Amino acid sequence: MRDRAVHLLSRLSFGPSEAEVERVLELGEEDWLEQQLAPGREEDPRMLNAMAELETVDMSTARIYAWITEPFGDRRENELSSEERTQLQRRRRIPRNENIRATFWRALYSSRQVEAVLGEFFRNHFNVSYTKGGPADFLITEYDREVIRRHALGSFPEMLMASAKHPAMLHYLDNHLSRRPPSKQELAEIERRERRRTDSRERGEQAAEIAAQRGLNENYARELLELHTLGVDNGYKQKDVIALAEALTGWGYAAGRDADWGFAFRESMHVKGDKRVLGKKIREDRDHGGVGEGEAIIEMLAEHKGTAEFIATKLVRFLVADQPPKSLVKDVASTYRKTDGSIPDLVRAVVRSEEFWATEHVRAKFRTPLEFLCAALRAR
Repeated sequence: MRDRAVHLLSRLSFGPSEAEVERVLELGEEDWLEQQLAPGREEDPRMLNAMAELETVDMSTARIYAWITEPFGDRRENELSSEERTQLQRRRRIPRNENIRATFWRALYSSRQVEAVLGEFFRNHFNVSYTKGGPADFLITEYDREVIRRHALGSFPEMLMASAKHPAMLHYLDNHLSRRPPSKQELAEIERRERRRTDSRERGEQAAEIAAQRGLNENYARELLELHTLGVDNGYKQKDVIALAEALTGWGYAAGRDADWGFAFRESMHVKGDKRVLGKKIREDRDHGGVGEGEAIIEMLAEHKGTAEFIATKLVRFLVADQPPKSLVKDVASTYRKTDGSIPDLVRAVVRSEEFWATEHVRAKFRTPLEFLCAALRAR
């Protein structure tokens, strides 16, 4: 029984501590899992103490932005001295560093270990990165809280929609820049305005030339199909990527000193007309604009058989074996379809399977550096 408890904790926690092994033995595997899958259970005081030192982890993006810029008043960055600009850059890095520390503290100390493990799984699945630079330094804190951790014990379709509308994802994959190409009339107006402003014909022509290069950006549409839902080359073609990218034009976020840094749709950037994705006609949504069109496609993808199979394969690989047993993938995919993508039910399907407990799958997975460090510290 002890070996089974250790195996369960090796996959559904960041390492079996002696206290947690005893807890599994006391409650039984099933009751321990159900307690873990119930949201809102009381937290470990050690984690609460560690988190209390982090000032920005519970702030909204708008509040973080205000916190970063408060010491500099209403002045813009180009109005600051060299020393002040250095201070601003240091201050911008604080939310990023605190969010990284918070992730470590949760892995090490949280009594909600299944939630922390699933958070790591979906943090990789719906990846955004600080390497993007710019607003990513302060957008990802809220993204991690409101998209990943909020839905880790909830519904995959709801997490998918939340990720699609969050500024961190829209910024990371450049969807906030994606737009319909400017018309000839718009380019002519851009040229006229710039010529009047600079009294230079050459500058006017350059401005129009630059504007003409703006247009559709396929980055997010491709990743939505390839990495978030269906998987690589799973029943979609380039024309589907383009149609999805067109449906998502105008999906961006409000930025700036007085903005709420939330999702914002810009009708002027949206490609008009009906679209066809995966053989299904998506009618132009005149009531909700491109928001309605994009939502309809994301909901369709969330319900797709290919998405169920892709998520099942990744979860079984994550929790059971690098070569996921096909029979278990099939069962978990079936559970996804029956429960509308309930993440707790997917986990139950894995843990209750014979494959999860099979001898050949015990100690069969390598730990990541984070998992290795946490496991070593939790075992002390």
